[in-house]
Amino acid sequence: MRVRNVQKLEGCTVITAKPTEDILKNIQYNVNRPKREVSDLPEWRDNLPIAIVGGGPSLKDTIKNLADYKYVMVCGSAHDYVIRNSKCFINYVVVCDPDELVINYLQEKPSIDTKYLIASQCDPKVFEHLKDERVHIWHSGGVNDNAVFGEGKLVLGGGCTVGTRAICMALGLGFSKLHLYGFDTCLSMDFKHHAYDFNDPEKETLGNITEIALDGPNGKKFHVAGYMLGQLFDFQKLIGMYAHRMEVTVFGDGLLKHLMDLTQKKLLEAQNGN
Repeated sequence: MRVRNVQKLEGCTVITAKPTEDILKNIQYNVNRPKREVSDLPEWRDNLPIAIVGGGPSLKDTIKNLADYKYVMVCGSAHDYVIRNSKCFINYVVVCDPDELVINYLQEKPSIDTKYLIASQCDPKVFEHLKDERVHIWHSGGVNDNAVFGEGKLVLGGGCTVGTRAICMALGLGFSKLHLYGFDTCLSMDFKHHAYDFNDPEKETLGNITEIALDGPNGKKFHVAGYMLGQLFDFQKLIGMYAHRMEVTVFGDGLLKHLMDLTQKKLLEAQNGN
């Protein structure tokens, strides 16, 4: 593991999990599947909070809270961990990883009423694996030319991770009070990347790890993988674009929570004229 110091962050490049040509093949195979589109769902729950659950290390400490929610949306690989460790009802599962390895994290059976929101860029084997579940298809824009989806298809943006895509998905379904669990955007102090281990550590890797501090070289240090940095920048963009549309609460003690706390502190200082 290589660690380097970064004092100022101005941008980040994230490499996709699969080559672009493979993602395009997935889309071309899946785009016209006879599945209901997510955009056709009738949900509109503007005044009710939704827990959006990522797989970050802090989920181990906060997962007990999920049972208190009427609406829960689980992101990708956190699926099995949440089912095994919480009695919450899962309303939605969002998957956009183009690698068939995500199937390894979709082995448990949730309620028959759980809706699986699967991106057309996912491997066709994901759709086959979930053929007995309530699957709805959606189209993940940003990486590819949106023309690949064909005319009349609604495309959802949102960044480089399933977590930020899920935030946009929740907004599109009418939720505005977003409670984020397992959204650490960093490794834990003992370098755990998720609340659970990789299913296939020979094929799943983090790459280089970077040490950063948001509030200056003497501030609190966090260790991040490349995709975590990408998620951090994407989240900043989402806040800038949709702050008027959402109330965000981050649970846990990770980098994203720290960013939100710093942002709130600066807002208060500005309001007080400091």
